[in-house]
Amino acid sequence: MTENGQPLTVTRELTEDPLYTITNDIPATVWINKFPASMMEEYLKNHIFVVKASKPDSNISVTVTDAFGKVYRETVARPKAFSTAMK
Repeated sequence: MTENGQPLTVTRELTEDPLYTITNDIPATVWINKFPASMMEEYLKNHIFVVKASKPDSNISVTVTDAFGKVYRETVARPKAFSTAMK
């Protein structure tokens, strides 16, 4: 990831995906609260990568290479609009 051409420090975290929380956990709060906290670990995901940019409105360039060597690139204009709508 880069911000204005400058590399950013990326860290991988074991945490819950915020989009998953909004679209699944919040509507299912009653269901989830029936299970002990120890079972909640299955909801933690290790595919969350965290970056801190210098400004909240700078564009971020993201380059990812998958396990098969395919490279994906995207420039994220920020602030990015949020939506739960499927494309």
